[in-house]
Amino acid sequence: MENQRELSMPSQGAPSTCGSVRPCAPREIAVAAVASPANLASSDLSDRCTRARRLAKAAGIALVVGLVYAVFFAVTGIGVPCVFHELTGLLCPGCGVSRMCLDLLRLDFEAAFHHNAAILCLLPAGAVLAAVLVRGYVCEGSMRLPTWANVLVIAMVVVLLVFGVVRNLM
Repeated sequence: MENQRELSMPSQGAPSTCGSVRPCAPREIAVAAVASPANLASSDLSDRCTRARRLAKAAGIALVVGLVYAVFFAVTGIGVPCVFHELTGLLCPGCGVSRMCLDLLRLDFEAAFHHNAAILCLLPAGAVLAAVLVRGYVCEGSMRLPTWANVLVIAMVVVLLVFGVVRNLM
């Protein structure tokens, strides 16, 4: 009984790190009538594996859909029209992203920069945010961003809004 009470308490030792710099947050573990540390560890590992498989499946589907769209766009020249551009005649901050992605697939960085400079320059920051979200989801089951990442998102939105205004003034 003493062992069960001890296991149900939040971890007092070093938190697990899940192979990253920021440690996973300690969690309370609900203990069944018969629980052992091995069962608890395998349950947590199983949850992580399930979340990783779910994420890999979603990323695979998104990649296939993106590649099919890229091939369709490259062959036919028909892309998804920008509703903002159709209604106002102005370029939104996302206009040119399809052409930019096709240019990146051809490793033509100059043309990609020409089609949408802001999003191309923000791709590394977006990749960092994606990595933080993936790590949080797989390790903790949470999609919460740390404060610094929230500040980065706000800065990225501001950059995109300024880019949207400036590209229409030029």
